[in-house]
Amino acid sequence: MRHLQYEHPKISAFFLFIGIFDNSYQPAALPAHIAYKQYRIEWERLIIFLQEPHRIPEIVYGWGTPTYDGKLLIENIEHLLNALEIQTGVYMPTGDITSQYSLSGDALYVPFFDLDTVKAGLEVYPIATDSTPNNAGLAVSPFFIGSAETEIVINENFSLLIKGGLKIDKTTGVEIRPKTAITLFDLTAASAINGSIEVTFRISGPEHLVQLGAPESSRLEIGAIELTGKAQVNQQGNDFTIEIAVKDSRVVIDLGGGDGFISSVLPLDPIEVPLDLTVGYSTKNGIYFKGSAGIQIQLPIHISLGPIEISGITIEIKIEDRKIPISVSADFKGELGPLTVVVENIGVSTNLSFPENNRGNMGPFDLGFGFKPPNGLGLSVNAGAVIGGGYLFFDFEKEEYAGVLELTIAGFISAKAIGLITTKMPDGSKGFSMLIIITAEFFPPFQLGYGFTLNAVGGLLGLNRTMLLDPLRNAVRTGAVNSIMFPQNVIANAPRIISDLKSIFPPYEERFLIGPMGKIGWGTPTLITLSLGIIIEIPGNIAILGVLKVALPTEQTPLVQIQVLFVGTIDFDKKMLTFDASLYESFILTMTLEGDMAVRLKWGDEPDFLLSVGGFHPSYTPPPLSLPTMKRLSLTILNTDIALIRVECYQAVTSNTVQFGAKAEIKFDLRACIIEGSIGFDALFQFSPFYFIIQVSASFKLSAAGIDILSVRVRMSLEGPTPWRAKGTGSVSILFFEISADFDVTWGEEKNTAIPEVAIYQKFLDDLQKREYWSTILSNNKNLLVSLRKMEESATAPLVLHPAGSLVVQQKILPLQVKIDKVGSQKVNDVQKITIKKATSDDNELKITEVNDNFARAQYQNLTDSEKLSKPSFEKMPNGVQISLSNTIIKNGKFVRKNVAYEITIIDKEPIKPFRKGRFFMEIGILFNHFLKGNSVSKSTLSKSHLNKMQPFAEKISIKEEGYTVALKSNNKAHTAHATFESEIMAQTYMEEQIARQPGLKKELQIIPNYELQSS
Repeated sequence: MRHLQYEHPKISAFFLFIGIFDNSYQPAALPAHIAYKQYRIEWERLIIFLQEPHRIPEIVYGWGTPTYDGKLLIENIEHLLNALEIQTGVYMPTGDITSQYSLSGDALYVPFFDLDTVKAGLEVYPIATDSTPNNAGLAVSPFFIGSAETEIVINENFSLLIKGGLKIDKTTGVEIRPKTAITLFDLTAASAINGSIEVTFRISGPEHLVQLGAPESSRLEIGAIELTGKAQVNQQGNDFTIEIAVKDSRVVIDLGGGDGFISSVLPLDPIEVPLDLTVGYSTKNGIYFKGSAGIQIQLPIHISLGPIEISGITIEIKIEDRKIPISVSADFKGELGPLTVVVENIGVSTNLSFPENNRGNMGPFDLGFGFKPPNGLGLSVNAGAVIGGGYLFFDFEKEEYAGVLELTIAGFISAKAIGLITTKMPDGSKGFSMLIIITAEFFPPFQLGYGFTLNAVGGLLGLNRTMLLDPLRNAVRTGAVNSIMFPQNVIANAPRIISDLKSIFPPYEERFLIGPMGKIGWGTPTLITLSLGIIIEIPGNIAILGVLKVALPTEQTPLVQIQVLFVGTIDFDKKMLTFDASLYESFILTMTLEGDMAVRLKWGDEPDFLLSVGGFHPSYTPPPLSLPTMKRLSLTILNTDIALIRVECYQAVTSNTVQFGAKAEIKFDLRACIIEGSIGFDALFQFSPFYFIIQVSASFKLSAAGIDILSVRVRMSLEGPTPWRAKGTGSVSILFFEISADFDVTWGEEKNTAIPEVAIYQKFLDDLQKREYWSTILSNNKNLLVSLRKMEESATAPLVLHPAGSLVVQQKILPLQVKIDKVGSQKVNDVQKITIKKATSDDNELKITEVNDNFARAQYQNLTDSEKLSKPSFEKMPNGVQISLSNTIIKNGKFVRKNVAYEITIIDKEPIKPFRKGRFFMEIGILFNHFLKGNSVSKSTLSKSHLNKMQPFAEKISIKEEGYTVALKSNNKAHTAHATFESEIMAQTYMEEQIARQPGLKKELQIIPNYELQSS
């Protein structure tokens, strides 16, 4: 069978299809066993195939019998087609097919064409029986999806574009059943055919097709005109459309030719309005508009009405989908003593729309008027002791309002305030959220002693606002931290500040923010400043952010300036601590500095650690720890139009590797010639056995008039020690001649640089016996019916195990059930794998389950350089067992007789005398049911009422940890029922064991994440 499978796969697949070959899976006979694939040859079926071939479907697949196996039939058809080099696929069908038939397995997908424009093929489904008994069979459904587009160019000004598409859904086909004739089926009430055809006639010119008006005055420029007709047929009905479109056009209004009065009123620059407008008519939707077109005219009229001045009028006309909004607004400015008030764009608006049902207040049109609220309100004050101003922004459509205020009082205190208010929540519901930042800076700052000063204080307060940590961490690199920590020039920078705050602190129901801030300085005048703030989300996470600035010799004229933005966060949901920092606008004399830093520390089920300054090794893929693209730590010595000298470096430490590197580049562009060159290296270190690899690259090029005169390139690597090995490649090019060479040199004696081997088994036993690694737990799904007193825990106290509890035994030396090559830096010389197989007590075998913990694979197995860079830092591996009693061995203890004496004392009011015999209350059902809800039975944790309160919904959302499965390469199905594991290393260990037993599986098995697994 194996010979035919590998040497003649077509014959093997045919024998499998007709049932001569059988390689079905056999389930595990006992819990300790595993399922396996059994290979058999059914010789009697060969005789039946030769003599009575019509019986083969019944014998192999149960065709026409109660044991019909449609899943096996689909699998063998797929195997046969694949052997014949016909592409197939298997998937779980959905839609009309599943609602019509009780499918007994996956569907087989057989594409004939699978191109970008045409897709066609068949799908085969195993279907259940109909009204006729034992009549289960197959359904075959064709599908076709195609589209075409062609353009016919008549001449340089005229062209014809034709588009078409056709789709036949997989809802029509034939049924093949053993006891009835082949029949057609159609699962849709309407036609399953969707199609459309579109014809567009385009008229265009080399520059402008039509130009109405003089070239230097007001004019209409039309780039192209398109006339389109479209017909569409689908299940929702037929639709016919005609459109006329104006493309690549604009309207230019030149007002410079008017008289003196008009010129003083209207703007001098021409008004250009882009025009891209489509008007169409549909038999289903009526008249409609598409595209964008509009005009906005601002008239600086400067009309004074006492203390109020109308500084300008704005007329805006837009053409949108099925409506034409028109608005007229004005800008007002008012002065009252030291106060100046500005109101922007307040006026009236009208909306001309075309309802779909053609029923408006003016026949086919609908006309409405309304008030246009202002876009903004500004205020400035100049009262001598108080100088400053503020601005308010209004967005009535989004129901968002924002404002900024900056006041300087007596030249001593500069107070700033920023506020955001939203009355519409992100989901569109009504609500209220607010964010306020208030700061106060002191001139001069308060002296604190030892040269330190208090320069500013402030705070942040958020109501129904949350804090997004990813945008906050990214704010280090975009500079948005400056919008939070004592922002400068808040009025001029108001749009950016408000945008940053909205993206970092969006509205969120029942979340609150509080954040005190402070700014500390050192020196007089101030040489070093540190702005520091802590933002606490209730309930939620914590963030620390700030700005460090060093300016020497003075802040006004610095020769050295170092500025660092930093953010540290504690994310309790992800169980992660982060720290990000970035250099910005930093320099030493004329040399600029930049670079990023990141630290990640994750705890919980998937702990991890990472530290990077300037990024990572080029081949390293960092783990998913919310890491941004990091800039190298760099020093730009010279950066002009003709010269560039730059040096950069990086260093990173992870749980698997230590990596660092540097690069220097130089370039001189002297117009007549260009000289450029670079040199760099990347290094990776391993400590036991001691090993390192350093990769070096260098290049130099001289070019003139775009021609390379001389170029030199070298790339090599050095690894060692003992033996040492250097390899690489180099080339030298002069004009049109090039010389290249490769080298690979090894020298030195091979020595064992490994640390001495270690025996680990005894250390494992010693660690397993430590008292702190033994504990007892109670199962959550067992009701004890009593409350237990909590006992004092100490290292010397004996363990107390409840009969319904479990004993947990763990150790921290090494993971169980996986291959062990080394422990840390030392090779293991006594065992390769340790497994706890069973636990017994008084000759009774106890139930054991695995207990997992996180281990770093690189500490226990030999990995290649690429594996160290790509594998997860930590993986779930067994480190102990949980031991509990099996339900079959729970026994009662011996009977003990004991006399218990007790007395009852009742301290209460005098009891009410009972009613005399023969007198009763009438039953009141409402009161009885009311009191029944509060009695001791319904309050018990065993009651159905309590369980319903703990889980009020029948449907629950569960989150599964990402796992790995040893699957077959042919169909991505699990190799056995026991081939799924929590970590990749456990799957790797299982696959190696299977291949050791059956070497032929090496080409058949692979490890895939569970989300890629195909259901059996």
